[in-house]
Amino acid sequence: MRELVALFEQEESRDELGIGAIRDAFSDRLFPGVSVIQSRARYLVFIPWIYRDAAKRKPTVTQIRARAETQERRLIEALRRGGDVVGLLGRDAGVGLKILPSAIYWTALQKYGIVRQPGSLEVALRSSNARAHIDEADELAERSVGLWHPTLPDPPGHFFDFDEVTFAVSRDEATWLTERIIDQVPDSLHGYLLLHRIRPAPHTDAPWFLPGLAKFPAELQRVIEHARLFSVAIQGAALLYNLLLARRYTKVISSNGSATVDRYEAAIANWWADIGSDPAITHWNYDEFWQILRRANPNVTRSTIEWVKKWLRAVADGTAEHAASDPQLALLIIDRERALKINKSRFINDRLLGAWKGSSGTEQLRYRWSNARVQIIDLLDGLEANRAGA
Repeated sequence: MRELVALFEQEESRDELGIGAIRDAFSDRLFPGVSVIQSRARYLVFIPWIYRDAAKRKPTVTQIRARAETQERRLIEALRRGGDVVGLLGRDAGVGLKILPSAIYWTALQKYGIVRQPGSLEVALRSSNARAHIDEADELAERSVGLWHPTLPDPPGHFFDFDEVTFAVSRDEATWLTERIIDQVPDSLHGYLLLHRIRPAPHTDAPWFLPGLAKFPAELQRVIEHARLFSVAIQGAALLYNLLLARRYTKVISSNGSATVDRYEAAIANWWADIGSDPAITHWNYDEFWQILRRANPNVTRSTIEWVKKWLRAVADGTAEHAASDPQLALLIIDRERALKINKSRFINDRLLGAWKGSSGTEQLRYRWSNARVQIIDLLDGLEANRAGA
């Protein structure tokens, strides 16, 4: 549980001002199936292998779950022994991990067509198990409704010994997973990078820093650019939120917060210096931005849209240049947080204000890029392996 909490404490996961639906809409458009608590690509075959093996001899769903969960916990120790612990789920908790990789990767497995049954893990298992027993003699019928994609590659012969396992993806595994992603999400940045074997540098900070972006499909370029502009524009609101908290913290909790006030005032000035010199901000096509957003997620609430429009209007007309001293923008931020959190708002709840650590959600949005980048590199490494099974 500590690991899960730590993952959700990542700056990109914090959503103090309720813009998560917009952030996630662009994240899903660019990297469908990827989440901020996923890590390595090989989990996308680990989980099907384990559950397919657990379902042999047609046991009950309860037995399948019990067998598979035991194997998932053994896998944690095998990966630890393999020494490749970057992105390992359970690196600290070990076999005591509460939320297993199958739960964390389930949406991705469905998005890429690796799981062929709808619903949660439990629902899919029950549906697949019931159908498999309808007519055991009809092999074709059973194949047509199986839980896993029929071309799922087999695991290495020693896999279920759970001696030592790594995240190194073999060429066969990488080829199959790449085909699944390209086939299922062809218009995504995820699929495009894999299709064209575009390897992101390990320290590329955001998708808009990818090389050769001008050669990407026009629609994908537009989505990436709107995602970038929203990221840089909304960061000012996050910085102002933290500045207002720092001022109230200094007044209510401790005068030692004055240095934090100075830091955020400087951060807002630097933010405006950068954004004010970006010609794309001046010529931002807001209508196109909202059209892309509605296609990606038509369910973003009206209150969120209206609040974001007010902030973007302040950016467009230059009001945000004086965000640190503008009382109307301060009220815009305070009212938004209070409407979202009610009695848990830090602007009225001194206990929660006292627990504030001096920073909350101040980084630019990256749209799950860091997780997607690692998985893409995993797969490209596998595609470049010298031989299958390497």
